[in-house]
Amino acid sequence: MKREDVPTLLIEQLAAGLLPADEARAVRQSLGERAAAELEAIGASNARILGELTPAEVAAEVSRRASPARSQRYRRAKNSVWIAVPSLAAAAVVLLWWRERPSPPSDRPRSPTPSLVAGAAAPALEPTRSKGLAPHLTIARKRNGTIEKLVDGATARPGDVLQLGYVAAGRGHGVILSFDGRGVVTLHHPATIEGSTELQNLGEVALGFAYELDDAPQFERFFLLTFDPRVTESSVGTASIVQAAKQLASEPSTRETGSISLPSAVEQSSILLRKPAG
Repeated sequence: MKREDVPTLLIEQLAAGLLPADEARAVRQSLGERAAAELEAIGASNARILGELTPAEVAAEVSRRASPARSQRYRRAKNSVWIAVPSLAAAAVVLLWWRERPSPPSDRPRSPTPSLVAGAAAPALEPTRSKGLAPHLTIARKRNGTIEKLVDGATARPGDVLQLGYVAAGRGHGVILSFDGRGVVTLHHPATIEGSTELQNLGEVALGFAYELDDAPQFERFFLLTFDPRVTESSVGTASIVQAAKQLASEPSTRETGSISLPSAVEQSSILLRKPAG
């Protein structure tokens, strides 16, 4: 596939981290030396859209880039893990904090929604480990027209819409998940258990959908777990990480402060949001 044969949609999906690892490599190879410039252009376009257009105009741009739109879909995986499936192939690339949220599953009121920009970003990091910088999560909340960064221990409430992101700091692979006061684990990245765990080293990278907190009590704790498949081999993968997270989530004495039981080669970063009663 030559550069002129690479659809714009595929490039946008690459920027958003939505492509499987093998397809992402193929697209990068086809783009060749143009890959970095193409991705940077998408990031600049996203920033312009968010800075200049109204929500209605952004919505129109989303429809233009990915039409016809399909409704947000959810499916329940095994073992009480909810997986968010982005509705538009390019929805992670362009977007705003959506004003109309899709209806959540009837037995689990939890709904990721299309969001701000994914894959767009802050100053680029080289795909090597940056000295003194550790991989970490970022969480932003939009409230009263302003966007605020949330840190570990911050207070949140049901209905808050959160934009999750990460800084890979040179790490190539990772899983992002959360669990709540009911012990329910939600997988945020990859989109499915079988999906690619590849991370982008583009500074701060937003996921392709926002996440709405439900009424689960006490807290929601978010994790970024990074690893090198060449080191961990087959002992670490999305399924095993989710299972280990379920174990921690079931331990009342340690679930708010403890680490997920995984090999030492897996680096862990977490943010706990407290949800006061009432």
